[in-house]
Amino acid sequence: MNATRQKQEVVNELRSTYQVEVERTEQDERELTYHLAGSRVRPLHETEIGRNTLEGSNRAEEAVQSVAESVSAGLRQEAEPRVEPMHDEDIHERMAEAAVEGTDYESEVDTVKEAAVEPDTWTQKCRVCSKDWMSLGDNFDIINISPDVVEQEIRQAIRAIDESAIPHHMYVPGGETIGVMNLLSVIDPRIDVLEVEVTGAAPDEAQEHWFRVEDGGSEDDDLTEVGRALHFMQDLSHPLHTGAIGPQVLATQGTIHDAYRYFVEDNWENAEDTQNPLIYQFNQGTENEQLAASMKTACEAVAESVAPYSEQVYETILNNGLNNRDDWAYTVEGSAIAGMWNLGAYSHGRVSLISFD
Repeated sequence: MNATRQKQEVVNELRSTYQVEVERTEQDERELTYHLAGSRVRPLHETEIGRNTLEGSNRAEEAVQSVAESVSAGLRQEAEPRVEPMHDEDIHERMAEAAVEGTDYESEVDTVKEAAVEPDTWTQKCRVCSKDWMSLGDNFDIINISPDVVEQEIRQAIRAIDESAIPHHMYVPGGETIGVMNLLSVIDPRIDVLEVEVTGAAPDEAQEHWFRVEDGGSEDDDLTEVGRALHFMQDLSHPLHTGAIGPQVLATQGTIHDAYRYFVEDNWENAEDTQNPLIYQFNQGTENEQLAASMKTACEAVAESVAPYSEQVYETILNNGLNNRDDWAYTVEGSAIAGMWNLGAYSHGRVSLISFD
């Protein structure tokens, strides 16, 4: 697990620091290849370090691993001052801490914070896995293909955006229609007439965890469920968890998605690209807490506050370049302000309603 997480961090570091080109392999449309934009790197055997490493290694795999580690280290040095992690805590922990601050459970904040990260570490990424996150179009009755196969392919394609962007960590108010030709035509050429409507199931996931809070167990267990439920609401403050799913799946995968996430992380406590730190907007929301009828309703409200920005956020970052924040931060900030205010208002409101007898 630690090795996998380290590799993910390296990839994320490269994505956030360098302009990256993304292309799909012809053999497997779900497999992505990333290239640093610019001149291509010469083959291993044509470089001095490559020749020296090949000669001194017992196996080719050892040589490749050695060179890869050297390149990774060099890129990290070049990317200073981002060698060390910029954040001591996951953004989910920071948001959970802000939601609990000023409530009766502030002293138990560590339990809530730790649990708020957990849904991204689960193997299946959800505990409810609602079947209602996607609906099939009318033309599926003319295609001899199992709906389960379609669901699995769409699920994997969405997961390629980001490990946290799978269907159960997103919610598109009203749904989003996606043509599946590019995803599934390899299975049956007639699939070019098919469409699916993706809705997502994050509000249902959050509600299931909140039911466990209301059912009452030990206080420690209940606060763990609070943190897990808050995770799904926090995801819905990200506009690209609430819309522009098709373009992310079919064109840019996780690059635009990650750019927005890094924007929020970098401006959470320090206003590097925004007028005020985003935690300021979050706290403005907590001071005007919203007491929704249910956790599901609260999650839907947060999603609805940022979903209108999803297409604009996607296009603005795409057209101006991932690393050119000066060109897109001002426009994108509007969605972040809306998301943080509503996230603060509804997450603080939910926590304030908890009562342990």
